[in-house]
Amino acid sequence: MIGLILATIYGCYTSMIGGKPPQISFKSATGFLFRWYVTIAVILMVVFGLMIIGGSTMAGLLAGGPFGGLFGSVIGTSFAFVVFLVVGFSYVLEIIGARLLHKSLTLIVRNDDSYCWNRKKVFWGAVFLFVGLFGVPFLS
Repeated sequence: MIGLILATIYGCYTSMIGGKPPQISFKSATGFLFRWYVTIAVILMVVFGLMIIGGSTMAGLLAGGPFGGLFGSVIGTSFAFVVFLVVGFSYVLEIIGARLLHKSLTLIVRNDDSYCWNRKKVFWGAVFLFVGLFGVPFLS
């Protein structure tokens, strides 16, 4: 959600203060949104994985010695896998949605150099972004 707000602010800034056309501002804002979601997804996956595996291993070591540490790491790995699936699914939808929105506007080189919207990409990009943000309740 924060990425969507930052991308909106960035798009408004490039359009109003930068003096760029709205189409260029849209492309730059959706490009920022795409890069934001990819970066945050990688960071969260690494942090969640290390926290879950490390915490389960330490809890197992404290509770049951070396065998408990091994058992805790196995349990931690299974929890990490479930978290990776849920969080990863949400971010995959958000990344696909941002990329589709970015690719939905193309420049057609003719006499007037006009822009063309691909309505299917706009629709599916918005759907993927909406489901990624609000359909999976863990990160919204």
